[in-house]
Amino acid sequence: MVASSGVSPDVFSDHVPIETMRAIAVVMLVSYHVVGMSPGTGLDISYPHPLRLYADFFVDLRMPFFAFIAGYIYALRPVSLEHYAGFVTGKLRRLYLPGAVAITAFAVSANLLGNRFSMAWTDIWYVILHSYAHFWFLQAILVIFVVFGLWDALLNRRYTGFVLLLSLVIYLSNFHFGTQFFSVDSAMYLLPFFLLGVFAVRHAAQLAKDAVPFKVLLVLICAACVLWNAKVYYDTGAFSLYRRDLQSLGFGFSACLLAILWLPRWHVLERLSPYAFTVYLYHIFGTSGSRMLCNGIGIADTELRFALGVMAGLALPVLIHRAALRSPATSRLVLGR
Repeated sequence: MVASSGVSPDVFSDHVPIETMRAIAVVMLVSYHVVGMSPGTGLDISYPHPLRLYADFFVDLRMPFFAFIAGYIYALRPVSLEHYAGFVTGKLRRLYLPGAVAITAFAVSANLLGNRFSMAWTDIWYVILHSYAHFWFLQAILVIFVVFGLWDALLNRRYTGFVLLLSLVIYLSNFHFGTQFFSVDSAMYLLPFFLLGVFAVRHAAQLAKDAVPFKVLLVLICAACVLWNAKVYYDTGAFSLYRRDLQSLGFGFSACLLAILWLPRWHVLERLSPYAFTVYLYHIFGTSGSRMLCNGIGIADTELRFALGVMAGLALPVLIHRAALRSPATSRLVLGR
């Protein structure tokens, strides 16, 4: 199966709101960490509070959405074999170097605070190479860039559809390597969504040609998956948190594709997009700091704590980003530039 139809990768460039999508993904991530992964973390919210419903309902979209965007952007400028070494070096400089700095800063802070992410001081080096906190995504997406980039270059951007189908089989089989090294198991979880982004670019003409019936189909799939999850909630009192089943796949795939076909551009929100990577790396300092401040001064209102947490989780990384730009050394270490 040949994935590339010879269509220019810029077919959707004028109307796909990729920067809006990136900003939405960032806000979803920050707000999720403000709410917390489960009762007892974050704002310590249980069902049926609306914020817990929000946080758990979008578990099938948050990080897959980031992976889809990464695949879409990759496909606009895919790597060639002669430039593969530079591609990998660039990803390590742009992503892994600032990521390692942020991971180390977070691990040191966790140890100083003695929270659930703390560890023996001698083990801090370990988290740079293994899954840790929310940084698993960074490691997993680097694995995908390195491995799929080589495959793509060797086969001259062919057989993307075949690799996508293979990734779906692996995803639904719940295959695991059984190691935390560089979050390779998480890479297998994200791979179908990354490849969907690639596929969307390489079949842009077909998507544009059949946009109306395709949108109808996607809406139906999305609605079916929402009803499926609603039934789980009705039966168990909580949304499904299992991420590798048909419901998760259908909701994530349909929502991602509907975003490129239907989502309007939100120019105000897009102002956040240039800071997206820095927000991903450092938002946890803002959300945790806001929570400690609220505890210290006695703010108990949940909705106010949520709003303050989201604002702090977005604002602090923006300030870090701007401060880092003032020096070539900090720009390289913190921003990968």
